Amino acid sequence: MPLLPIVAGGPGQQFNVSDNQAGHPLGNVMYFADGRRFAYGRAGATALVGGNLCQQTLNDANFDSLVVPTARAIGEKTVTLTTGSTAVTTDQLKDGYVVPEDDAGEGITYTVKSNAAAATTAALTIELLEGLILAWTTATTVGIFANPYSVIIRHPAPATAFLVGVAAGPITASDYGWLQTWGPCVVLTEGTVVINEGVIDSATADGAVAPTASTAAGEENYVGVTMEVGPTTEHSLIYLRMA
Repeated sequence: MPLLPIVAGGPGQQFNVSDNQAGHPLGNVMYFADGRRFAYGRAGATALVGGNLCQQTLNDANFDSLVVPTARAIGEKTVTLTTGSTAVTTDQLKDGYVVPEDDAGEGITYTVKSNAAAATTAALTIELLEGLILAWTTATTVGIFANPYSVIIRHPAPATAFLVGVAAGPITASDYGWLQTWGPCVVLTEGTVVINEGVIDSATADGAVAPTASTAAGEENYVGVTMEVGPTTEHSLIYLRMA
């Protein structure tokens, strides 16, 4: 089945869950005729709860500033890097990104097609979807990033990484499903939200949104606008305006 980056969906499809990637690339966007928008992702080791705000797992700090052991020419799609203190498993980076951070070739984002397994401080081979548009030298340093939708967790107040959406329904641990990012969506609420005012991620209640009037540290990610108010610790209807 070909990979479809954009899907025209309909009511009910947002609740579909699969134990495999089911033909969709991570981050696949699904649109509904009423304007709602969803992104396709995979739950981490803990199941996701419908109506809870979710985030990506924080990228590994040892995936930054990796060394290029062999220079690469324009057009090449196979690159090698030297890992740091964290090993990489087969296709852990699939649908993720390779970003030259410094020296030759810097400032370009490439998409990972696949990767081989690599131990710590070992050669990591990555296949890119795009050929290099700038050459790399052995002075180039590179960051690698897993797709933000590859290991999704409930937002642990306060958020520690990029917010990816609100779970459209229950998603079993390690299974694939849809996260709503745009349009009317019921979301767990902490505090007193106000109709037609914005909400942000809560700094004190996991998986919840909070009113923008809150000043708690960490509450700084705009999520959407309140359409209907629910009591604190329950659920409100929020018009999501996320990525």
